[in-house]
Amino acid sequence: MASNMNGKTLSLDPEETPDTIPDHPLTDKEAEEDYQKRLDLLAKQNEEYEKAQKKRSSSSTKNTEHRN
Repeated sequence: MASNMNGKTLSLDPEETPDTIPDHPLTDKEAEEDYQKRLDLLAKQNEEYEKAQKKRSSSSTKNTEHRN
């Protein structure tokens, strides 16, 4: 982990999304909306990842040529 100029911790893992910190405390409603947005984004990212994995898996089975 590394810190940026604001003292916030940043992840060095390129696969991990960095933390986002609001500039003000969220109300209960704002927090719930933010949580739902993040859940929706995660679901979308998981779906895209699974599609990419299936595509990669199916393309690797098609490349079964023997090299001489």
